[in-house]
Amino acid sequence: MISSKELRIGNYIYGITDRVEIVDAISEDELKTHTPKLEDYHWDELKYYNPIPLTEEWLLKLGMVNNSNEWEKRHEEINFIIERFNNKYYYTGGEGVILSKPMNYLHELQNLCYAITGKDLTA
Repeated sequence: MISSKELRIGNYIYGITDRVEIVDAISEDELKTHTPKLEDYHWDELKYYNPIPLTEEWLLKLGMVNNSNEWEKRHEEINFIIERFNNKYYYTGGEGVILSKPMNYLHELQNLCYAITGKDLTA
């Protein structure tokens, strides 16, 4: 299960049927979401949603470029770099210096990218 405190509007999560949904509104125990391209907005209890595991496939969908164990995306003057160590993803800024806690889920990466760049990371 996922906590409403870890989410922000625009995060991608799995809905009831394990399809990708985008968060549109957040309450303490419910989320308003929609499925991309379908625009079917609905409210459901938080217990029906799950985080999306962070994978190389998702990094590619987000427009990140793979350079060995580094994944890079340019946001204006900021070069956002993720590196993989021991099967975990970390924000490093390059050079292998870990600057974040390990990220296991897509929404964690989206939140970190927004906090650093002020831009949403979307597919």
